[in-house]
Amino acid sequence: MNLNFNVQEGINRFSRLGTWYILALSAIATVAIIGQVLIQNHLTNQRNDAHVVNVAGKQRMLSQKISKSLLKLSPAQSTSDRKIVLNNLRQSLELWKVSQEGLLLGSDSLNLGGSNSPEVSALFEKLTPHFNIMAEHATKVVALISNNIDLPYDSVRSSVETVLQHESDFLTGMEEIVYQYDAEAGAKVARL
Repeated sequence: MNLNFNVQEGINRFSRLGTWYILALSAIATVAIIGQVLIQNHLTNQRNDAHVVNVAGKQRMLSQKISKSLLKLSPAQSTSDRKIVLNNLRQSLELWKVSQEGLLLGSDSLNLGGSNSPEVSALFEKLTPHFNIMAEHATKVVALISNNIDLPYDSVRSSVETVLQHESDFLTGMEEIVYQYDAEAGAKVARL
């Protein structure tokens, strides 16, 4: 019996098999890495979307806080109590303005991109007149009371009433924006 093994042919077969094995493992590793990069990128975007929805939701709360602070100026209060209300009003108003600008145009300090869809932009366009009027009159009240902490409420009553008249439209508009942001974030998840 003559067993004639061609050693060279066995090495070539083994070499080709090894090459195919390495290529297959490389392909699997490449697909896994690309998948991981895509998923991490999507998760980062989702985190940003959640932050935008959160800031937009806070806008509703801040507008209500501003209205409440304006109303707190009406009863007879001590000067120290009025200073506390004024300070809270000033802080809420500033954060409200900065957040609104960040949602519209982006803000590095608030970590907001400012890239809104056409639907969100249209909703903001509808909302902006109410925001501007509220901001203008609340700022006016802050300036007047800051100049004279004991200023009678009747001196700022018309500005307070103007803010209150536009608050419900602002709340409704911000609610629509929050729902739109949330729907867009949900669509991104579904697309993934």
